[in-house]
Amino acid sequence: MKKILITGSRGRIGTDLKDFLKNDYEILEFEKGDELSDDKFKVNSVIHLAALTPKKEKKFSLKEYIETNVELTKKVLFYSSKNNVKTVIIPTSWSWMFKLGNYQYSKILQEKVAQKYRDVGLNVITIEFPEVINKGYKGIIKILADRIKNKQETVVDSVNISTMTTEAIAKVFSGFIEGEAEKANNVYKNSINVFDLYEEVKKII
Repeated sequence: MKKILITGSRGRIGTDLKDFLKNDYEILEFEKGDELSDDKFKVNSVIHLAALTPKKEKKFSLKEYIETNVELTKKVLFYSSKNNVKTVIIPTSWSWMFKLGNYQYSKILQEKVAQKYRDVGLNVITIEFPEVINKGYKGIIKILADRIKNKQETVVDSVNISTMTTEAIAKVFSGFIEGEAEKANNVYKNSINVFDLYEEVKKII
């Protein structure tokens, strides 16, 4: 059974991925405080989920974003290159809810780091996901509808929103880990649900 290292495995997406992948792979978890030099992290593939993302209740500095989204990525890729990891998957997201700023800038730098390791032969796959729907997530439509029902000031634009479930993401990752890139890309394309935000919110309020 192939071994997979998942960083950020206790997060919203990582928790689901462990459940969906545990029957096919031996999963090792990396969290804050762990050392990538540990022998226990000798793996076939890495799924690098650990990231600092925007939060409405707290504003992070560019330095804070870079420390996690760039510097940790450097460590993961250096480890992967040194230990002949076959596949490194780095999901990224340019959420429609956040304007271009420190978070997005850190993700641009993360991609540049990934490209440098691709250039020297490491199989690094960066893949952009839309709004991710996990098992316990109410979804953006329900969140907005609840705000409106509670008479909170809410702006709902007529914009196309794309979503994908964590179950579908697990299938995409599995395809890449097994070296079936075409299959993984097809699953990705066929699993995206696109809808008009304004029209969908109207249906449930």
